[in-house]
Order: sequence, then C-alpha cells, then structure tokens
Amino acid sequence: MTGNSTSSDRLVASTSPQSYGAVQSSPSSADATVVAKRGRRRASSLQSLRLLYLEFGAADSDAVPIAQESVLAGLEEGSDLEDGAQSQSSTDPLLAKSDSVDTAIESKAFVYLILQHTSSALGSGCYQFATFIFLVTTYKDTLAPASVIGLTSMLCGLIFSRRIGELVDTMPRVKFVRSAVAYLKFSQIVVYGLFLLMFGPMTDMVGPGYRFIGDHSPIVYTWTVLVLLVLFSIINYLANVGINVSIERDWVMTISQGNSERLTKLNSWMNSVDSLCKTVSAMILAILTWSLGDIGAAEFLLCASLLSWITEYYWLQVVHDAFPILKIDEDLKRRQRKEQDDTEVHASKSFQNQGLKREWAAWREFLGMPVALTTFSFAFTWLTTLHFDAVGVAYFKMTTTYSDGFIAIMRALSLLTSLMGPFINLPLERKVGPKKTGLIGLTFGIICFIFTVYGFFHDRDTKATPAQRRIYSSFMFGGIIIARAFHVTFDLAQLKLLQLDLQHHVRRNELIALQPAVCSFFAVLKFVMTWVLCTPDTFKWTTFISLCANVCAISCLAVYCRLSRGA
Repeated sequence: MTGNSTSSDRLVASTSPQSYGAVQSSPSSADATVVAKRGRRRASSLQSLRLLYLEFGAADSDAVPIAQESVLAGLEEGSDLEDGAQSQSSTDPLLAKSDSVDTAIESKAFVYLILQHTSSALGSGCYQFATFIFLVTTYKDTLAPASVIGLTSMLCGLIFSRRIGELVDTMPRVKFVRSAVAYLKFSQIVVYGLFLLMFGPMTDMVGPGYRFIGDHSPIVYTWTVLVLLVLFSIINYLANVGINVSIERDWVMTISQGNSERLTKLNSWMNSVDSLCKTVSAMILAILTWSLGDIGAAEFLLCASLLSWITEYYWLQVVHDAFPILKIDEDLKRRQRKEQDDTEVHASKSFQNQGLKREWAAWREFLGMPVALTTFSFAFTWLTTLHFDAVGVAYFKMTTTYSDGFIAIMRALSLLTSLMGPFINLPLERKVGPKKTGLIGLTFGIICFIFTVYGFFHDRDTKATPAQRRIYSSFMFGGIIIARAFHVTFDLAQLKLLQLDLQHHVRRNELIALQPAVCSFFAVLKFVMTWVLCTPDTFKWTTFISLCANVCAISCLAVYCRLSRGA
C-alpha cells in the first residue's frame, strides 16, 4: 500500500496544470494562445488518465503492477506533439525502474502488434490480387466485373465510412476488431468458394450466362454468383476500412501516448508492413497459380483465410493485453463519450435517431477544421493512374509493347521503392516537422510525374526512333517508380498531421474515418475518368489529369500549413 500511495501522490501532483506548465518551454508571443490551449487539453487528458490509474491501482493491496508502472512511465514522458521534443526524465529511482520496465514490455508488445498487422495485411493483399486475377481469368475479354466490384466498394465506403468510425469510438476495442476480422475472413472464404464454383461445376456456363446466351438456368446461376461476388466484396472492403481505422489509427495513436517520435515510428512500421505484404502477396499468388492452378490456389487461400481467422481472433486479445494503455484509454473515452452524450446528444432525442442528421453534423464539423485540407490533399492523390494498379497494368498490356515479365519487374520495383518512404520520412520529420515533410514529398513526386507524363504523351509516337522510345519508356517507368517513395513520405506526414489534430477529440475515429470516405469519392472519379478515357490513344490524358490532381494536393497541403501557422 505504501508503494501505491507514493505513486498516487506523485501522479496527482504531476498532473496539476501548474506542474504541467512548468515543464513546457516558453512559447513565443505569436503562439502563446495555441500553446496554452494545447497545454490545458493535454493536462486535462493526462489528469483523467492518471485518475483512472489510481482506480486501477487502488484495487491492488501491496504493490503497483508492473503493467501499470509502464503506463505511468509513458504518461509522465511529457512529449511535445508538434515538434517531438521530450521533457527531461525524472531522476526518481522508482520512475527510472518504471522507464526500464516500460521499454522491455513495449519491445515485446511491439512485436505482437506487427505480427498481427502482418497476418491481416498479407491476407488482404492475397485477396485483392486473387480477386482481380481470377476475374480476368474467367472473363478474358472484359474488365467490367472487376470494375463493378471496385466501383460499388468505393461507393459503399463513401456512404458507410463515418458509421464505421463511430463504431470504433463506441464499441470495446477487441470486440470491434474481432467483429471486423470475422466479416473480413468470412467474406474472403465465401468469395474463394464462389470462384471454386466458377472454376469447377460452372466452367461452361459463366461465359454464355454473363452474356445472356443459352438457357435460363445458366444465366440465373451466373448472375447470382456475380451479385454475391459484388456483395461480399463490399463487405470485405468495409471490414478493411474498420480494421484500418481501428488498429492503424486508433490503436497506434493510443499506444504512442502523445510521443511524436513513437507515433512516427509506429506509422512507418505499419506502412512498411503494408508495402512489404503487397509485394509478398503478389509473389505468393504467382507461385500458387503456377504450381497449383487457379482451383488449387483458390482452395489454398480459402484454407489460409479460415486458419488466419482462428489465429487472429485469439491473437488480438494478446496484442491488446500487451499494451495496458489501451484499456485505460478505453475507459477514459467511454466516460468522456457518456458525458458528451448527456450534455449534447440527449439534448435532442431526434438528433440521435436521425442518421442523416448525425452524418451531416459530423461532416460539417470535420470540414470546418483546417486539418480537413490534409485529407483532401491525400484524396487528390487517389485520382491518379500513375502507378501500377490494375488500370495501369491493363494499359501497358494493351500497348503490346511491353511483356508481362517486364511489367511484373517494374511493378515489383515500385513496391520495393515504397519501402524507402519511411526511411525518407523519419529523418525529414525530425529535422523540419511533418508539414514541410509532406510538402517536400509531394514536390519531388510531382517532379517525377512531369517526366512520366512526358513519356506517356510520346510513348506511342510512330516517328520516334528506338533510342527515343527507350528514353520515353525510362521516363514513364522511372518516374512512377521513384515517385512512389516520395508519395509514401507524404502519406506518412499527412497521416501524422491528422492524428495529432484529432487525438484529443472524443469522436476522433468517427472523424478520422471520413478520410477513407473522401478517398472513396476520388476513387469513384478515377473509375469514371478511366471509363471515359479507356483507349490506348486517350489514356495519356488520364496521366495529365493525375498530374493536375497532385498539384491540387500540394496546394491543399500548403493552405493547411498557412492556416495552422496563423492559428
């Protein structure tokens, strides 16, 4: 009990506004108001967390648990969110012991988190590649089914993303993620099963049935399967949005505990895992289809989805328990949410019951924030054909100039250069901050895209010599590959800006989930653009529009930097 009371006294004393202000550096007169507001918000949050800590500690009779000591050490770290500057650590022996325990526990917990994210990202990557390849294999002369699946998924993401973010805010963390994983894996299993039907008993009817040729039964069976493919692909996409908002946004922000450096590293690792899993999943699918065929690959992936569902279901609890701050923060947010509901939402019962009104209120609040400009900046980069997605690969195949092997190598290089983004982002953020890092990343990306667009406009020039064509090809592929690293640098910077601005908001995940919604809207615009400009002769104009979209992206980010500087 003595240990508890000592830690409790130190906790309460360290969370007073006076003690918090004492460790802050003296702000300039221009930023005094901003710093004061941040100080009060941070002091209030830390005070609430420490009060919760006292409640947890009071239940123990003899000593403070090691896990709670690690939380104490993280909470007393006192980092500046904008610049990443950390306060001086205490020389108290007990605090020193807590710091050492915190480091050891977090190293182990960090491995747990990365393993969980790797399993999820690898399964999703294999699913995305397999779905497209299996559809192209089944319908060799049209991309319409794949396009419909992509378009409907993006539209549903635009409609339901906010609601998913609201669920992340209100549901217990483990319960929500387990539910999202269940929907994700179940949809994958059903889709793989449908492909097994198309490759097996329905092989002879999927082609004529798609074109309404032949008897009534094949047509009904074929379109029933296609409708189910679209439906479960939508479920899969929405489940992915939920996992992305929950683990890659909410969990990462909470685990960072306000430490700017830690937040940057966590974001970088999660992004690197995503990029690496995309590369590995493409290789895995290529090996499976080459060695087992389409049917064998679908069977293997179906079994893998079932196995990963079981393992991830139990592993999520292990990851959650490895970070005690997740539980403490969850209880705090539940109380804050209840207080806000009591004072604001329940003041008008119709507000809670009307989904459209709540949707509009969330959008209005988000769009009124300067940080919404970073979301639009990121969303503009989705309006592009200047990367090796299904659309870009389809164009290079249509030109018949480049072999499948060459395209595969270029695509692999692009995915590998994306792994360089975090290594560029981290030192830049340390030196100039996330705002300038995002601007630098977009600037160099646009420079690369200028060469790429030039290459696209001259690639089909019949008067060009072989040497000139090689130069144009190097501009096209080299620009796309190099720009990928700088765009990942920008992605990480804008994500951190969004996280920092919304970290203290009681409905932060609901607002953060609006970013996938905005991106889905721009993805729909991309589908429309590629549908209108779909021939090899007109595709070059999509690259010009993509370049203009990146210029709009850097303009939005520059305006945000200007507004936040004068805030």
